[in-house]
Amino acid sequence: EIDVLKINIEGGEYDLIDRLDQAGWLPRIRIVLVQFHEWHPKAYRRRRTNRRALQRHHREVWGYPWVWEQWQRVDD
Repeated sequence: EIDVLKINIEGGEYDLIDRLDQAGWLPRIRIVLVQFHEWHPKAYRRRRTNRRALQRHHREVWGYPWVWEQWQRVDD
């Protein structure tokens, strides 16, 4: 398990969250802090996809779109 994962990787967050979801790692992470970057190609679509993946196991605690979001695993 991972207690906290902070993601601020200048556009790489989309691929990372996709891969964590595909590999089955998202439910193993208690808290996800992520900064989505709006300038990335297809950012709006990819953010929606990533947020849907997060919603399967987490709830959004707070969010400032394109600044920071915090997600907490629903069973914590």
